[in-house]
Amino acid sequence: MRTPSADESARVEPLLARACENAGMDRGRLVLMAEDSSAIDAYATAGHLVCFTTGALRLLDRPLEAVLAHELGHHTELHPWISAFTWWLGLPAIPLKALLTGLRRAIGGTAARVGGLARPIGIVLLAPLWVVTIQVLWLVWVADVLAAWIARRTEFAADARAVEFGYGPALLEAYAKLGGPEEPKGRLARLVDFHAPMAGDAGQGVDVRARLSRAA
Repeated sequence: MRTPSADESARVEPLLARACENAGMDRGRLVLMAEDSSAIDAYATAGHLVCFTTGALRLLDRPLEAVLAHELGHHTELHPWISAFTWWLGLPAIPLKALLTGLRRAIGGTAARVGGLARPIGIVLLAPLWVVTIQVLWLVWVADVLAAWIARRTEFAADARAVEFGYGPALLEAYAKLGGPEEPKGRLARLVDFHAPMAGDAGQGVDVRARLSRAA
């Protein structure tokens, strides 16, 4: 993230100020940041930060204001602090997961390259490693699924707040820009997806109209 340029501030600041007024929030408590990315996106983080991507500037004023109102919804519900706390709790598991994943890849890759007797030996070594992984990390996996579920629920809660602020139709217009084709995901991948799906494909999740209806 970086400080917005003068042109970016001139475009976004009035929209954020109006969204804060509609949300009953003090603009002075927020820190506006920008990110160089072609994606149309915005996010709220702990520390009273609201960040927009340069790609989001392609939106018209009202939809962009609605997206900012959605991020204000996260702040009013204290979602950034919940996310930060969840991330902090998960820090000890990161090196452990990396170690076990690296060992499995190293053993499997070596056995595949060498071939011959190395393959059955690799299988023998991988079997107990998977047992250890499951015994050690099962609680971490459950926590990951729970954290992702909570994160998806916060998106709907922020939608509901934006609707309360008066941005329902404009937010739907913004989501229509975001709801393009998505990469297909399996059931397990969707379980740990931290963001609610935007595509309307029946196999991929909730379409934007259902999302806003649910928020309302």
